[in-house]
Amino acid sequence: MDGARFCETCGADLTKGAPYTQGQEQAAPVQGQGFGYPQRLRDNWSVGTVTALSVITLGVYAGWFIAKVSKSADVSCAGDGVAPTTGGKTAASMLIFPYAAYLTNVTMKRLSQNAPRYGVMLGADESGKATAAFVIAYLFMGFASLLNIVSIIGFVVCLYVWAKALVTDANTFAQAYNARMGL
Repeated sequence: MDGARFCETCGADLTKGAPYTQGQEQAAPVQGQGFGYPQRLRDNWSVGTVTALSVITLGVYAGWFIAKVSKSADVSCAGDGVAPTTGGKTAASMLIFPYAAYLTNVTMKRLSQNAPRYGVMLGADESGKATAAFVIAYLFMGFASLLNIVSIIGFVVCLYVWAKALVTDANTFAQAYNARMGL
């Protein structure tokens, strides 16, 4: 783990010195950046459900889902020095495709970087794969309006690849966070 130390209570990086001070047995929990702390994170997302609802809603559910996972990352990664990524941007991620793709990439990278705090390993290349699958899915969706069966199948397959990468990492991370917090 490259010499990094993390608080057993809140997961904060202790190599930076805050919020830990000499003589404390445990660091005080860091307030979860306005989200309330600690709170149980959802850790039972289903790849099939996320994929199906994303297909049925033509990607609107995918935007909602990535906003929810990003909010969970804001809670579980509090204290890592990265500003929250959600702040009321659920509607933007549901309706503006480039923002949802960006949020997918940023969230997955943040989870991967904070995974050692909770003793879990996440897919190292999942961020790029998930973002690429999401972008390609929307390209297929554009062609699917022509009712080309190959485009429709491509849209579904790409959303499945995106959902599998994101759901797997989000569930693994949330389970580790919930266990660490005793939730």
